[in-house]
Order: sequence, then structure tokens, then C-alpha cells
Amino acid sequence: MRGIRRDGAGAMNIPASLADDAKKASKHLEGTGLSLMDAARIAKEIEDARSQSVPFNEVWAKHEDARSNKSAAYLRSLSMMRRKILPTIGDTLVSDLDPQTVEEAVEGEFPTAHGFNLAVRTLSPAFASAVRRGWCRENPCVKIDKRDTGRRTIDFLTIPESEAVLSACKDWSKDKTLPEWMPPDASGGLAAVCLMLFAGIRPAEVSRLDWQEIDLEAGTIFVRNQKAKTDRSRFIEMPDALQDWLVTVPEAQRQGRVSPPQWEKIWKVIRLKSGIGGRKDVLRKSFATYHLAGYGDVSATRSIMGHEVGDTLFSHYRGAVRKKDALAFWSIRPEGAKSAIRRVS
Repeated sequence: MRGIRRDGAGAMNIPASLADDAKKASKHLEGTGLSLMDAARIAKEIEDARSQSVPFNEVWAKHEDARSNKSAAYLRSLSMMRRKILPTIGDTLVSDLDPQTVEEAVEGEFPTAHGFNLAVRTLSPAFASAVRRGWCRENPCVKIDKRDTGRRTIDFLTIPESEAVLSACKDWSKDKTLPEWMPPDASGGLAAVCLMLFAGIRPAEVSRLDWQEIDLEAGTIFVRNQKAKTDRSRFIEMPDALQDWLVTVPEAQRQGRVSPPQWEKIWKVIRLKSGIGGRKDVLRKSFATYHLAGYGDVSATRSIMGHEVGDTLFSHYRGAVRKKDALAFWSIRPEGAKSAIRRVS
């Protein structure tokens, strides 16, 4: 009646085909709580979004470009995602990519639960950027369920393995078993190894850390947001063991980057000679294991590691080693240093 009062009797002259369509549409909307007008408005919003959208190829190119200053490892992960996922969904408008389509594309290239979850986490920021730019209405990754990876056993170094890694930071020039491409002198890697083992600093972070960010007198380390994985700065109070090891580095060498030139190759030499092989991140995990057991303060351990929440520490690291093993770990000192534990009790 309102339409008749506004538009006159002509408002009743609805084509039969339109009336039939309206009746069918109303049937589909039964139980949804939506009116025919609501459905029309949503359809118009979707169509408007499509008209302003771009292919996912373009979204991903801008996403990679915005992160061009990230670590080499992170850039490699983006490059791998481009090679594996874009051939499947790259030409599709980002507004047309629903959770099911994205999930199927990821599942086809990353069949394992761990790989699947990592791929979805890597893709999600690109879709979030597209939402902010108005190229799509929502991030499909948010609605993709995380795959269950099962209970994992935390990999950490034993006390002898920890000592072996530290001992491997030396000159191997007289050792003829190293491949020709490996630098024979790994002694310059001691400080970097100690920072990973006794402060939980990530391998990528330690490669960017400068000596000026280490205050041996105050016993602190400042990991700037530009050098942190999480883009958040953090202060780390050094355990006594770490201070004892770092002061063995000659003052003349405490300049510039903490990690030596050819660090990646030197780190491979150290892993090879210590027997830990490809366990690249095991030093950080060892720190978390022994720090939580030795200090008993999940908040402190979480803060040092740069975790936002403590769930990971409680679910994976708590109770992994006995207190006496943690005390033995924090007693590892260079020759001639004090062996008494001053902070762990």
C-alpha cells in the first residue's frame, strides 16, 4: 500500500516474470530471517565488490612488495607460496575466493597438517590487506579450520649436546673432512651460538643483531622491532651463563654484527661438527626448556622469547626436563669462569 500511495496505481503493474522470480526468491529465503530487500542489498554489495576487485595475482604481488625488507627465510616462504598457490587461484578475482576454494588449493599443495597450517597463516595477511583495500569483503583464511598436528615432542639439546655445540665454535683449519665450501674457522660464531642457546634468540634475529645492542655491563640485550620476527622490540635480561660466555669475546671483536661474515655457512660447520645436523632452531627450544624448568617463571620465559601468550610454553615445554638438569644446563660455563649459579635456585 505504501508503494501505491507513493507511486500511484502503476506500482501494481509488476511483470508476471518478476513476480514469479520474487515468489521463488522468497521461498529460498524462508527461515533465514532475511527479506527480499535484504537479499537484494547483499547481492548488490557483492557485485559492487567484484567490480572493484582484482585478481589474486595482483594482491600477492603487492603483498610481497610490502614485505621486501623481511628476512631471507621469510622471503623464501613467500616465493614458495607464489610458485605453489598462484597457478591455481592467481587469476581468480580475490572477491570470488571463498574459504572452500582457498582450502582446496592449499590442501592440494600442502597435504601435511603442519604444512597446511603454515600455508594458511602465510596467505592470511595478503587477504587481510585485500579487505582493507576494498577488493574483497572478508578474509577467507579466517574461516578455514586449523589442522590437528597431534602432540609433538619438543626437540631440545641434552647437556652433552649443548657443550658439544659450544666446543664446535673453533678453528677447524686442520680438519680435512670439511667440504671445500665450508669456512674452516668457526670460532667467530661463538657469540651468536651463545645468544641462541642462553637467550633464546631466533637464528634470523641473531644474524641481524649488533654488538651495540648488547650491554654486558647492564646485562641486557635489546632486540629492536626491525630485527625481531614479531616486529615488536624486547629487552632481554641476560642469564649469568650468557654473560660469562660473552665476556670471553675480545673487546676488539665486539663491534658491528654479532654474527661473523658467512654466518650461515659457519653455522652449518658448527652443527656438523657438534653432531646436531639440521636441527637449526633447537638452540632456542633448548633455552625455553631449560629456562622454564630452572627459573619456573612462564611469564619471564615468554617475554624473553617474544611470545604473545604463554599457552605454547605450558603445553609443550613445561615438565620436559627435571630441575636438576636445568641447573646443570645453567652451570655450563667457559673454562675459568665462575660456576656458581647466581640467579637460578
